[in-house]
Amino acid sequence: MSLSAANAKALSEARKNEACLLLDRGLFSGAYYLSGYAVELGLKGIIAAQILAGTIPDKTFIQNVHTHNLSNLLNLAGLSQIHRDQCGKEPAFATNWLVTTQWSESSRYEMIDQFQASEMVNAIVDPVHGVFPWLKTHW
Repeated sequence: MSLSAANAKALSEARKNEACLLLDRGLFSGAYYLSGYAVELGLKGIIAAQILAGTIPDKTFIQNVHTHNLSNLLNLAGLSQIHRDQCGKEPAFATNWLVTTQWSESSRYEMIDQFQASEMVNAIVDPVHGVFPWLKTHW
């Protein structure tokens, strides 16, 4: 399956919106799970936009993109230093990133409570210090 930068970004927005709706409806496990995928897809959209047409990317790089680890994807997107700078300037952003990186794709097998789900969704959608608005500045 291939994923274009535009599709990854559109799916990222959709997963974020779905997570918010699920949280509002008290469906906490689904809200938590989709929040993580919103961030993952946003990072993969940034990575996809950096791959040049007409080139064959390094095999190891492409294999590494097929991960769910948000910190690894941040690095592959070339945002590690920018991220560290942002965390240094904005402790609230650093906290939101920390909350976000607690997510993993295996959370689909967990029952998530209201507190965890609210914390996760808020960490990504906070309009000032949220992970999602920050990612969008790099689209």
